[in-house]
Amino acid sequence: MIIAMQVIGYMLVQSCSLPESFGDVNEPANAFIFYLVYGFSLLVVAFVSLLTFKFMIKPKEKSKEHIKRKILLDL
Repeated sequence: MIIAMQVIGYMLVQSCSLPESFGDVNEPANAFIFYLVYGFSLLVVAFVSLLTFKFMIKPKEKSKEHIKRKILLDL
């Protein structure tokens, strides 16, 4: 069963491979746009990570009706 799945996977990969006329697939068509998107995504991930750690350490929720008051005991 596993060998059959490997053979089918290999056949799918071979049938989906690009012809050599497309050039190097690992090289982006426009390097500037590639690095621009890469840099933007890196900034978004860094920003979200910073906010995640900030609100995990100090959530700043003071409301008496907040759900955490019903679940946790504030000491």
